Amino acid sequence: MKKIILFASLLSVPALAQQRIHSSIHDDGKKMSIDIQGKVDGKVVEFQHTYDVTNLSKTERDQLVTEAYHSIGLEAPNPPTPPTPPTPPVPVSGPALPPLPPPTLNYKIPKDASLTVDEDGKTMTIKVERVENGKRKVVQQSMNTEGKSESEKRKMVDKVIREFEQPR
Repeated sequence: MKKIILFASLLSVPALAQQRIHSSIHDDGKKMSIDIQGKVDGKVVEFQHTYDVTNLSKTERDQLVTEAYHSIGLEAPNPPTPPTPPTPPVPVSGPALPPLPPPTLNYKIPKDASLTVDEDGKTMTIKVERVENGKRKVVQQSMNTEGKSESEKRKMVDKVIREFEQPR
C-alpha cells in the first residue's frame, strides 16, 4: 500500500512542475498590453499582444484577458481582490463631562431686584430681593418640582416675582 501512495505522489510532482508562467497586463485605459510567457506541459508558450481598449468596458477588457489565456490553453487567473480600506481608530473615551447647568431662563424681574433660582431636581428655591430706602425686601419660596415641566417651573418663578411686586 505504501508503494502505491509513494508511486502516485512521484507521478503528481512532475505534473505540478509542468507549468511555469509569467504574465503581465498593463492597461492605461487607452491601450492594454498582455504578455504571457512560460512553459506548459513542456511546451514553450508566448503570447504578446496590445489592444486598443479606449471604448471598451471593464467587463470587455476582462474578457480580452480571459481569451488571451484560453488561446494558449490556460485558465485565466482570478483577479486579485482589492484590499479592504483600513477602519479608522475608535477614539478613546475620556472622563465623563460634568452635566451642563440648566439653561438660563430670562425672567422679567422688578427694577433693582435680584432673582436666585436653585433647583436640585426635586425642589426649587426661588428668592427675589432688593434694598429699597435702606430696607431689604425679600420673597423666598421653596416648591416641589418633581415631575414638573419647564413650562410649569417657569410659572412658579413668575408667581413668586408677581408676589414680590405686590406692595406691602
